[in-house]
Amino acid sequence: MAAAAAAVGLERTIYLGGLAEAKHGHLSKHLQSRIEVAGILQSGPVPKSIALPLTEGLTSEALCQENRIREIIPRQLMTCREAIRLAIDRLQQQKVDTCWMDAGRLLAPEWAHCGDAQWAGGTIMACGYRAVLKAGTDDVWESVRRVGGKTGWYFGDYLWRLRGILDRLAGGVGLRRGRRHPTEIGVGDALDFWRVLEVDPPHRLLLVAEMKTPGEALLEFKINPMESGRVALEMHSRFMPRGFFGLLYWYVLYPFHQYIFFNMLKAMAKSMNKPIVAGPERFTQERHTGCALPPKHGH
Repeated sequence: MAAAAAAVGLERTIYLGGLAEAKHGHLSKHLQSRIEVAGILQSGPVPKSIALPLTEGLTSEALCQENRIREIIPRQLMTCREAIRLAIDRLQQQKVDTCWMDAGRLLAPEWAHCGDAQWAGGTIMACGYRAVLKAGTDDVWESVRRVGGKTGWYFGDYLWRLRGILDRLAGGVGLRRGRRHPTEIGVGDALDFWRVLEVDPPHRLLLVAEMKTPGEALLEFKINPMESGRVALEMHSRFMPRGFFGLLYWYVLYPFHQYIFFNMLKAMAKSMNKPIVAGPERFTQERHTGCALPPKHGH
């Protein structure tokens, strides 16, 4: 840990453990309580459910002295500092093919591909906004595919950060995952507390929420070419509530959805320096009631 901190230029932080009553005697004297450990990990990018067991594992010393593998598979080895430096260089050069944040199974909501008829129950709540821009499809897609990570969400980043903090407090992933690459995007990629479910450049990006919510949520960006060099950029959120608290969650956040979507479309147009000729305006996307197999995607 000290070698990694030195490689990225972080100053050494001294933590005084044992400030709270120790409830777990197996922890080291520097990590006296799970409450204190959780507080430290709350500021890191790794989910607490993963980072806490890893941190507790620091109490067990493990020094490998078995080196016969080097005789079986002879190769030039790197030191710990060299390996860390190489990893950091690849991050800075944006040459990362896989990342820990993309690990895990991609779980797509069943209703994302196969919607029930209106009378079948399981109401899907929706909120959509559309803006018509004087721009090309590729110009708009360039803005869409950069969303999240260091680019942010174009508008109301403080609200997104607040939602990320609340998600972390609830045991979720929060916003700290970022994204693997600032421009490249593929199915299964993590995007803050979303994950890419479908991508069809330069027309569509569908994200599934991995934040803690009383239901299942999707966020979709669609780019529809129009006549006279115009493009319709659409943002559409869908939510399948789980019980009463799911419905309460949706209606409490619905005004914020309207506020953010409206201004986010304006900010995206500004970021690409393209004028808005109509909108942003609210719209209701047509709901598909027929069942269809989900499209196949490859990395």
